[in-house]
Amino acid sequence: MKNKTGKILKAGIIVGCLDLAAAFVMAWFRSGASPLAVLRYIAAGLLGPAAFKGGAGTALLGLLIHFCIALAFTWIFFQLLKYLRKWVPSPILLGILFGVLVWTVMNLLVLPVSQLPSRPFRWKGALEGMAILILAIGIPLSFLSRKNYNTD
Repeated sequence: MKNKTGKILKAGIIVGCLDLAAAFVMAWFRSGASPLAVLRYIAAGLLGPAAFKGGAGTALLGLLIHFCIALAFTWIFFQLLKYLRKWVPSPILLGILFGVLVWTVMNLLVLPVSQLPSRPFRWKGALEGMAILILAIGIPLSFLSRKNYNTD
């Protein structure tokens, strides 16, 4: 059990770092926002608009929230993996489908109940978000699980 938990934790940290790096790069390209601003934005999901005026502690809370979410999705992936591989044997397709599932859960369940203001739906933003989650979470988890996790 400990070995399984360690592999899930390692995979969650890897995909959490990939997703966070993508968020930092996208925010910088879109608006010149710093990594601290991105982390405060994540914390604002829990704290509301006051998080944008917060300091390092607020940014650390955003970091903690981000990795809790990444680890939760990683845990879900590994719990479903035995069944998913039977239905979707291709690791690329599995990664794409899981990335889309993560985007769907985040945008239809998590963000609507957060303290962040709702935004109008835009196809460009949705497709960018899906692509990031596919490339940073779905596909890496699919390949990490093939290399490091026996589901038989």
